[in-house]
Amino acid sequence: MTLGKIIATKETPTPTEIHFVTDKNNIDKNQYVEYSSPQGKSIGMVKDLHKTNRYFDSPESIAQIEKTGVEVTEKFPTQEWEHTVGEVKTLGIYEDDFIERPTKPPAPGTKVKEPVLEELRDFLGFEDKGLEIGKLQHHGIPIKLSLTNLFQKHLAVLAQTGAGKTYTVSVLIEELLERQSNEGRVASLVIDVHGEYRSFENSERYRDKVKVISGEEFKIPVGSLSASDFKIFIPGMRRPQERELSSIIDKLRSKEKPYDIQDIIEMVWKDKEMNEKTQRALMRWLDGLSDDLFGKTGSNVKKLVNPGQLTILDLSDLIDSKERGIITNYLSRRLFSSRRRKEVPPFVLFVEEAHNFASEGDISENTIAKGIIETIAREGRKFGASLCLISQRPMRLSTTALSQCNTQLIMRITNPHDLEHIGRTSEGIDESSKDSITTLRVGEALLVGEAVSHPVFIKIRERNSSEDELGEDLEEQARKYEEEDNRRSEDAEAFM
Repeated sequence: MTLGKIIATKETPTPTEIHFVTDKNNIDKNQYVEYSSPQGKSIGMVKDLHKTNRYFDSPESIAQIEKTGVEVTEKFPTQEWEHTVGEVKTLGIYEDDFIERPTKPPAPGTKVKEPVLEELRDFLGFEDKGLEIGKLQHHGIPIKLSLTNLFQKHLAVLAQTGAGKTYTVSVLIEELLERQSNEGRVASLVIDVHGEYRSFENSERYRDKVKVISGEEFKIPVGSLSASDFKIFIPGMRRPQERELSSIIDKLRSKEKPYDIQDIIEMVWKDKEMNEKTQRALMRWLDGLSDDLFGKTGSNVKKLVNPGQLTILDLSDLIDSKERGIITNYLSRRLFSSRRRKEVPPFVLFVEEAHNFASEGDISENTIAKGIIETIAREGRKFGASLCLISQRPMRLSTTALSQCNTQLIMRITNPHDLEHIGRTSEGIDESSKDSITTLRVGEALLVGEAVSHPVFIKIRERNSSEDELGEDLEEQARKYEEEDNRRSEDAEAFM
């Protein structure tokens, strides 16, 4: 369908921008259009729309007429002079399944049309058998994305609280669980800070593919740790203290018996040749590590990842942020080293509240996992170790890690500092797209980066699994609580 015609302004048309006039009322900002140029078929996105009407060009004239008591819209045919002008950014030239960079401007008077949906799908890089995460806004095309393009060079899901991050990530996980072995399946593992993904274990559709481990159940076998590992857990440790600890660990390993933190402390205490200050420091630091987290035996990380399976590490029962960081560090390092040796399948590690594990400019004990997250971000793509970093505070997230996420799924964000940070770290986001981020509704997102040829606005599809109660709105949670409370009271009275 023809939508309008290109007009000539002082600045346009250019190879990369046009204005067109239309009398249609069904055109939306961020929808796609097509038009001819000397190079072939151009496809562009509507950056903005505004109304024009020559009767209302002069405020002074309108004010003077209104003073006479005459209603302008009744006296003059104003509606006949009302037009909509669209501003369009040219994205590329699409000819014979090949995309060219626009270098020549179209002619004024050229028709602007709705794009052919099949061509638009190919132009934007969607696939027939990819991961279906939603539909293209204003066009309704299913958005199916290549697993490789979406995850191999890492993904960031960024949104303020309540915009739908967990819901969207759950949709991504569902798509991974739905894949068949002949399509290539990866293992999925979620660092779940608030227990928001446990609903998967109650889903009839997915429960057979899901394993849930609570933070309190997770154990780190002390015998698998080197002195350099302890140095990561204890940021204040210096090189001389690390050497002494390494010597103690070597002695314990030579006995070929399992040992724990208390065994190390005892060996440090009995070492008469160790410097007294070093001895006291090591004992103090080691004593500060939780006995509940470390043991003589521990969790087998390799058994947590299987093709087409989901493991949820629920850390909601751990209040101590240091313990969360230690678990995330240990798990990530073991997974990455195992994947490099091809001892585990390719995997996607989803990290909720990623800014609390890899903070920009923060060297506190609360960011113990920062180093390994940045390492996987830099090197993981070569080995099939993928990250999905999820955060509501992009500005606080490590720039090193975020910049390595070549695809970003951005939902509603209104904090100006976070928006500015996203603009600096995300290729392909112009001012118009950045402005649109603040007006996105729940369940809407902007996808930019490696997974698509050009930025696209998405309506996230509905989940196949039920949403956890933590994702319900406040009214629903309050209503359910009172219903359950009343039921308990009635049961108690009946029992009495």
